[in-house]
Amino acid sequence: MLSGYQKLGVARVDEQRVSGGANMPNGGFIKLHRSILDWEWYGDRNVMCMYLHLLLTANTAAEDHYITVINRGQIMATIDRLVCDVGLKPNEVKTALKKLQKTGYIEVSRVSAFMVITVLNYDSIVNGELCFNPSEGKPRWRERSIPGYEKWRRAVLRRDKYTCQNCGKTNCVLHVHHIKSFAQYPELRLTVRNGITLCRECHIHKHRTEGK
Repeated sequence: MLSGYQKLGVARVDEQRVSGGANMPNGGFIKLHRSILDWEWYGDRNVMCMYLHLLLTANTAAEDHYITVINRGQIMATIDRLVCDVGLKPNEVKTALKKLQKTGYIEVSRVSAFMVITVLNYDSIVNGELCFNPSEGKPRWRERSIPGYEKWRRAVLRRDKYTCQNCGKTNCVLHVHHIKSFAQYPELRLTVRNGITLCRECHIHKHRTEGK
């Protein structure tokens, strides 16, 4: 058992290590699927900033922090440390973490005075193998890489004259939405009449309100 003073000493050492463990990536890169543009939190700067920070600073290999082992895809942190690293206010950091936790992107546990944040599906996300599903608020396998999908998407965009069919926006990020669910109607996935052009905001709003 560690005494109170020993625990305090360990905490001080780990507080320093929180800012960048031996396995925190200082080089290299991660890959993200472009569907992150469809992500429900993409328009929330605080959540987006926090999630990218976690992806970029998560351990790339297991590391012993004396009081626990931090595995690949995990981060040992404190609110104060995240405030310093990300530049958000304490309440903004807490809110961003709660949103990510509630929608299934991270798990947060406590070890002594620290948080251990686990980025769920870490390997698949940073390798570009998962895309982000605006309808479910969770990453999903890259099913839209099926043959013919890009041809179908371009055909819908041309038919709709590169204009959001809901709000009329042009010269913006445009998505092609399946009118009848991609998952429930596989026979209609590449049918042009089953597609509609929407701007990013209208696309996310449509999924949220329809609950698909």
